[in-house]
Amino acid sequence: MKDWKSHFSFTKQERSGIFFLLALVVVLQLGYWWLANRPAATIPTIVVNEEGQRWVDSLKAAQQKDSARVFLVNPNYLSDYRAYVLGISAEALSRIQAYRNNGKYFNDAAGFQEVAQLPDSTWQQVKPLLKFPKIFKRGQKVKVASSDNGVRVKKDINTATEAELSKVRGIGEVLSKRIVKFRTSLGGFLDDAQVRETFGLEPEVADRLLQVFKVVDAPQIKKVLINQASAGQLAANPYIRYQDARKIVALRDSLGRISNWSEITAIPGFPKERIARIQLYLSLD
Repeated sequence: MKDWKSHFSFTKQERSGIFFLLALVVVLQLGYWWLANRPAATIPTIVVNEEGQRWVDSLKAAQQKDSARVFLVNPNYLSDYRAYVLGISAEALSRIQAYRNNGKYFNDAAGFQEVAQLPDSTWQQVKPLLKFPKIFKRGQKVKVASSDNGVRVKKDINTATEAELSKVRGIGEVLSKRIVKFRTSLGGFLDDAQVRETFGLEPEVADRLLQVFKVVDAPQIKKVLINQASAGQLAANPYIRYQDARKIVALRDSLGRISNWSEITAIPGFPKERIARIQLYLSLD
């Protein structure tokens, strides 16, 4: 058996290596201790003066105002799109439009609900968003203003220029362009109610516009054949979104032919409230 001391005898070169290794371990330990105990980095403090603070407060107030903004709707001029946004069903919208087509106006919430017959859950959401005019009594038929000779002649909205439209108070260059652009996309307005569907046209401004203009000569619309048209041709109509056009084509391909409008309104997610407008431009024949 070898002497145990032989295990602890090193050459000069080995002793130097051991010393270097121990020194390296000590340095690493010191470095770890320093990193663990060094003071945290100081975050600079931003000092806002009084004027800057007022500016920040104004931004916060504006943001809160925008988030709380409520858009009111005059139910006497309820478009298909606004009814859809409010969650009003196609059946309720038909009752509302039938009441209005009789020349009557809504002037209070009770009268509107009596005609619309909305479910309680829908009514509680819709009621705070309704804005009623003060100039009409409930169920009152509106008399058309006339000139001295008893006849008031209105200009044709389908031939009105942007310059003529912009003369109406509340309609500037932007709105007049939108009206003409919307009219062109439809191929012309078929009834006065379509004018109100122009994006950004408020009911009060539309009232003033339709005191001067109306649909005199409705255009002869060449209806698109729904059983032959492509998705792109169907989506060319402003009332049909492209995704809905694709659903119509897919339904047609699966059935071979669409024979009833109820087949279209049964498509999941299809905007049923627009079907009355869509029927003006599409044909099942």
